[in-house]
Amino acid sequence: MDVSIVVPVYNEQESLLVTHKRIREVFEPLEYKYEIIYVNDGSTDDSLHIIMEFQKRLEAKVIDFKKNTGQTSALAEGFRVSQGKYVLTIDADLQYEVGDYLRILKELESCDMSIGYRSNRLKSDGFLKFFSMKVSNFVRNIALNEKIKDAGCSFRGFRRESLTELKLWGDCQVFIPSLLLLQGKKIKQIPVKTYPRRYGRSKFNIRNRLVRALADLQVVSRIKKQSKLRNLSGVSSNVAHRRDNQIK
Repeated sequence: MDVSIVVPVYNEQESLLVTHKRIREVFEPLEYKYEIIYVNDGSTDDSLHIIMEFQKRLEAKVIDFKKNTGQTSALAEGFRVSQGKYVLTIDADLQYEVGDYLRILKELESCDMSIGYRSNRLKSDGFLKFFSMKVSNFVRNIALNEKIKDAGCSFRGFRRESLTELKLWGDCQVFIPSLLLLQGKKIKQIPVKTYPRRYGRSKFNIRNRLVRALADLQVVSRIKKQSKLRNLSGVSSNVAHRRDNQIK
């Protein structure tokens, strides 16, 4: 298997048919062997029925959580069952341009993780979300001494081997780049196009993102300090010197 596409799903019944169609439109003409993995995170609408139909047509795999556990848990389970050399992630809300996956895959030829940053978010999501993104990224980069442009962007790609030692908890998915940097992995960042949300409402707001992010930031900061002190696996002692070379 060349590519696994992991799609967390929580009450996205209006957008799933279009999302699925668009993913297939992009990948079917290519030579990649690919799989689409939908992780239903306790949806209460008709999302599960829709993705089960995809599975019946042998167009996707479905993982079903009976209750909502959060996006990080959904991603972790998708990573666990994925079989591709490259693992891609995307939300099911149609806000990303699926065609940008091809640029993500190109970058993964020379790095461990390729992460998008929403270059037109001011236009697609408005000033408030754009401003909160800028502030949160500034704070986390100061706290962790990093240069991640858009940690909240879920449009990402990984080489499979970079995920084998990745341990996730709570709502820490925005800190996946930080955790990989601690392992000495190389990350590249590319601009990706986003669109206004077409259906439904966002599951996140500034308040719940802020509270969760601050708690997880404290955990990641402790992990970073502990790894430096103990010089785990000989990696952390080099991280500070290699930071600029790790993040592009």
